Amino acid sequence: MTTIRININEGGFFSEENDCNLELNSPTHVLWKGWDCKIQQDGNFVCEAAEEKENGTYIIRYVIQSNGFAKLTLKRPESKVEVLRKGFVIRKGQNLSGIMVLSDGEIEKRYAYFTNNYIQEMLNKFGITNIIFENPNQVYKGKTSYNGKGEAYQRVFSDGIIERKYRNYPGSKEYLESPLNDRTSGKGEICHKVSNATWAVVEKSYNDGNSHFFSKILYTEVIDLRVIEESLIEQFKKV
Repeated sequence: MTTIRININEGGFFSEENDCNLELNSPTHVLWKGWDCKIQQDGNFVCEAAEEKENGTYIIRYVIQSNGFAKLTLKRPESKVEVLRKGFVIRKGQNLSGIMVLSDGEIEKRYAYFTNNYIQEMLNKFGITNIIFENPNQVYKGKTSYNGKGEAYQRVFSDGIIERKYRNYPGSKEYLESPLNDRTSGKGEICHKVSNATWAVVEKSYNDGNSHFFSKILYTEVIDLRVIEESLIEQFKKV
């Protein structure tokens, strides 16, 4: 699954990403990997993608009304519309100005969300590269290794309870580590189990000396991220 970030400003779309699948048909109409997004004359933002399957057409739809209320829905054949997420993303009277993030992939696993400039600045402050709006209470698996040329690690931050399990190769070894000391020599896997949380941030890095991958993803079901901002600040003070 890949994502794209599309800027929305002064009633129009633009993007700084060099993606050959992105089509800016007009300042108010953009296409990307099945998504068809428009800013309507009444100020509403509508983004929709559809996929034909054996049992019919599946439609995922993301709408931001001019009053700032947003709703992500999924329509399956012969079923009622399922509301995946809803809530206010901008305050009443504010312009729809910020960043739209869309994902590709199988229609039932796609997602879309909007962050205004204030929220984006907040995410940048914490170094968060992406948001996934789903239950943060789950198990996160990652690699851990160090060989002198590079390293791989996973770190997890949360306002909930974090349990850590480390498995080394060959054989197995399990122990709990401190929240900010998950970088381990050798090679193996690390699992973080998060519970009783409203959010979790999963940081992953891989560097083999030639290439480098880094991500820092926020998992939460909270729509208005200002609600968890103070909690994020408190947790990242400990880093």
